[in-house]
Amino acid sequence: MSLIATKGIVLTHFKYSETSIIVQILTQDRGKMSFIANGVRKKKPSFPYGYFQAFSILEIIFFDSKTSDLYRIKEVTPLRLNSNIQIQLYKSNIALFLAEIIHQTHANHHQEYDLYEFLFRFIPYLDECSNEKLNNVHLWALIKLIYFLGIYPNINYSLETPIFNPVEACFVNSSQMKQSYFNMEQSKLLYQISKKSVEDVPSIILTRDQRQTFIQLILDYMNIHLEGFKPGKSLSILQEIFD
Repeated sequence: MSLIATKGIVLTHFKYSETSIIVQILTQDRGKMSFIANGVRKKKPSFPYGYFQAFSILEIIFFDSKTSDLYRIKEVTPLRLNSNIQIQLYKSNIALFLAEIIHQTHANHHQEYDLYEFLFRFIPYLDECSNEKLNNVHLWALIKLIYFLGIYPNINYSLETPIFNPVEACFVNSSQMKQSYFNMEQSKLLYQISKKSVEDVPSIILTRDQRQTFIQLILDYMNIHLEGFKPGKSLSILQEIFD
């Protein structure tokens, strides 16, 4: 059985046995893959359990398999463990929320080099930015993730088309507005966030209710365009954290 080396970003993990876990990792060259990490739950683990927290960036050597989609890890070298994401509640829950979205919406073994590169640049910012700049970061990142899903809307916002139609994925004239559309304020917010850099998005001032309503609208938009999509439990945790 041959050995393969790759770099990857941890999305999620769950218990497999008393001593082992299954880890979902977005790899640099093979897309999302499932790995078994043996012995990490022992008193003297083969690899530290902390390596496998959401958004940890690892170099992995694993046994290739022609008969299974579950690969066994032989060696792990941490490239970035994100000490602040691991210990700060706001940051850890943003990481869990975004990682869960990626885990749900991206198929196994579908090459995602651009998404990997986006996360590789975004994760250090999330880990190092001050807490005062966190309030809108998950909104910005969620909109950016839509691009990698192939359902990015037409950002044709203007004075003539100030209302976002989530079904047609474009901005329309206010005379066409229906109950299911974003209102004028929400539509403008979508436009503003989509045009800002992650460093500039904290300049948008939002109340707790505005932020929570907007993120639900974006998730509803994803549900329209992605069959079977459902946000996981991390959304409710994230909303409580920002309450």
